[in-house]
Amino acid sequence: MITSFVRNYFVIGVVLFVTDWLLPNVSLGYAVGNGFSPTEFVDHLPTFLVTVLVLTILSMVVRPILQMLSAPINFMTLGLFSVVINVVLFWLATYLVADFSITPLAIGDLQLNTFFSYAAVAVVFGFLQGFLAMIF
Repeated sequence: MITSFVRNYFVIGVVLFVTDWLLPNVSLGYAVGNGFSPTEFVDHLPTFLVTVLVLTILSMVVRPILQMLSAPINFMTLGLFSVVINVVLFWLATYLVADFSITPLAIGDLQLNTFFSYAAVAVVFGFLQGFLAMIF
Protein backbone atom coordinates (compact mmCIF):
# COMPACT_ATOMS: atom_id res chain seq x y z
CA MET A 1 0.00 0.00 0.00
CA ILE A 2 2.74 2.46 0.95
CA THR A 3 4.89 1.53 -2.04
CA SER A 4 1.99 2.03 -4.46
CA PHE A 5 1.25 5.40 -2.82
CA VAL A 6 4.87 6.52 -3.16
CA ARG A 7 5.01 5.25 -6.75
CA ASN A 8 1.76 7.07 -7.64
CA TYR A 9 2.97 10.22 -5.86
CA PHE A 10 6.19 10.17 -7.87
CA VAL A 11 4.45 9.48 -11.19
CA ILE A 12 1.77 12.11 -10.63
CA GLY A 13 4.44 14.60 -9.53
CA VAL A 14 6.48 14.11 -12.69
CA VAL A 15 3.38 14.21 -14.89
CA LEU A 16 2.03 17.35 -13.21
CA PHE A 17 5.42 19.02 -13.66
CA VAL A 18 5.48 18.16 -17.38
CA THR A 19 1.83 19.17 -17.82
CA ASP A 20 2.53 22.49 -16.11
CA TRP A 21 5.50 22.98 -18.42
CA LEU A 22 3.55 22.03 -21.59
CA LEU A 23 0.20 23.76 -21.07
CA PRO A 24 0.00 27.49 -20.39
CA ASN A 25 -3.36 27.28 -18.61
CA VAL A 26 -2.15 25.19 -15.65
CA SER A 27 -1.06 27.35 -12.73
CA LEU A 28 0.46 26.39 -9.41
CA GLY A 29 0.03 29.81 -7.85
CA TYR A 30 1.86 32.03 -10.32
CA ALA A 31 0.51 34.12 -13.16
CA VAL A 32 -0.86 32.12 -16.06
CA GLY A 33 0.37 32.90 -19.54
CA ASN A 34 3.89 33.94 -18.64
CA GLY A 35 5.26 30.58 -19.66
CA PHE A 36 7.05 28.12 -17.44
CA SER A 37 9.67 29.70 -15.22
CA PRO A 38 11.93 27.53 -13.01
CA THR A 39 12.29 30.26 -10.40
CA GLU A 40 8.52 30.69 -10.06
CA PHE A 41 8.16 26.92 -9.89
CA VAL A 42 10.67 26.72 -7.04
CA ASP A 43 8.95 29.60 -5.27
CA HIS A 44 5.65 27.72 -5.44
CA LEU A 45 7.05 24.27 -4.63
CA PRO A 46 4.81 23.80 -1.53
CA THR A 47 1.73 24.32 -3.73
CA PHE A 48 3.10 21.77 -6.18
CA LEU A 49 3.72 19.19 -3.45
CA VAL A 50 0.26 19.68 -1.92
CA THR A 51 -1.36 19.46 -5.36
CA VAL A 52 0.48 16.22 -6.09
CA LEU A 53 -0.63 14.84 -2.71
CA VAL A 54 -4.26 15.78 -3.35
CA LEU A 55 -4.21 14.34 -6.89
CA THR A 56 -2.60 11.14 -5.59
CA ILE A 57 -5.24 10.68 -2.90
CA LEU A 58 -8.04 11.47 -5.36
CA SER A 59 -6.67 9.01 -7.91
CA MET A 60 -6.29 6.24 -5.33
CA VAL A 61 -9.60 6.76 -3.49
CA VAL A 62 -12.11 8.72 -5.57
CA ARG A 63 -11.20 7.49 -9.08
CA PRO A 64 -11.95 3.78 -8.38
CA ILE A 65 -15.32 4.71 -6.89
CA LEU A 66 -16.23 6.90 -9.87
CA GLN A 67 -15.03 4.22 -12.30
CA MET A 68 -17.15 1.59 -10.60
CA LEU A 69 -20.23 3.82 -10.59
CA SER A 70 -19.78 4.83 -14.22
CA ALA A 71 -18.71 1.45 -15.61
CA PRO A 72 -21.79 1.00 -17.85
CA ILE A 73 -21.41 4.50 -19.33
CA ASN A 74 -17.68 3.99 -19.76
CA PHE A 75 -18.34 0.67 -21.50
CA MET A 76 -20.86 2.23 -23.88
CA THR A 77 -18.52 5.09 -24.76
CA LEU A 78 -15.57 2.71 -25.25
CA GLY A 79 -13.63 4.28 -22.39
CA LEU A 80 -14.04 7.92 -23.40
CA PHE A 81 -16.05 8.66 -20.26
CA SER A 82 -12.83 8.22 -18.28
CA VAL A 83 -11.85 11.68 -19.56
CA VAL A 84 -14.91 13.06 -17.76
CA ILE A 85 -13.79 11.26 -14.59
CA ASN A 86 -10.36 12.89 -14.92
CA VAL A 87 -12.02 16.28 -15.43
CA VAL A 88 -13.96 15.75 -12.18
CA LEU A 89 -10.73 14.84 -10.37
CA PHE A 90 -8.98 17.96 -11.65
CA TRP A 91 -11.96 20.10 -10.71
CA LEU A 92 -11.87 18.63 -7.19
CA ALA A 93 -8.13 19.28 -6.97
CA THR A 94 -8.56 22.92 -8.00
CA TYR A 95 -11.34 23.22 -5.43
CA LEU A 96 -9.25 21.67 -2.64
CA VAL A 97 -5.91 23.38 -3.35
CA ALA A 98 -6.27 27.15 -3.22
CA ASP A 99 -3.34 28.11 -5.48
CA PHE A 100 -3.80 25.37 -8.10
CA SER A 101 -5.90 26.55 -11.03
CA ILE A 102 -6.74 25.63 -14.58
CA THR A 103 -7.83 28.61 -16.64
CA PRO A 104 -9.62 28.61 -20.01
CA LEU A 105 -7.28 27.58 -22.80
CA ALA A 106 -6.86 29.67 -25.93
CA ILE A 107 -5.72 27.97 -29.13
CA GLY A 108 -5.03 30.72 -31.60
CA ASP A 109 -8.22 32.79 -31.78
CA LEU A 110 -10.33 29.94 -30.37
CA GLN A 111 -11.12 30.29 -26.67
CA LEU A 112 -12.13 26.97 -25.06
CA ASN A 113 -14.63 27.01 -22.22
CA THR A 114 -13.75 25.70 -18.78
CA PHE A 115 -14.84 22.08 -19.34
CA PHE A 116 -12.82 21.69 -22.53
CA SER A 117 -9.82 23.34 -20.88
CA TYR A 118 -10.05 20.80 -18.06
CA ALA A 119 -10.52 18.07 -20.66
CA ALA A 120 -7.38 19.15 -22.53
CA VAL A 121 -5.40 19.05 -19.29
CA ALA A 122 -6.93 15.67 -18.41
CA VAL A 123 -6.06 14.18 -21.81
CA VAL A 124 -2.45 15.40 -21.69
CA PHE A 125 -2.14 14.34 -18.06
CA GLY A 126 -3.69 10.92 -18.72
CA PHE A 127 -1.50 10.26 -21.74
CA LEU A 128 1.68 11.19 -19.87
CA GLN A 129 0.60 9.25 -16.77
CA GLY A 130 -0.11 6.13 -18.83
CA PHE A 131 3.21 6.42 -20.60
CA LEU A 132 5.15 6.92 -17.38
CA ALA A 133 3.25 4.13 -15.61
CA MET A 134 4.36 1.73 -18.36
CA ILE A 135 7.98 2.63 -17.64
CA PHE A 136 7.75 2.26 -13.87
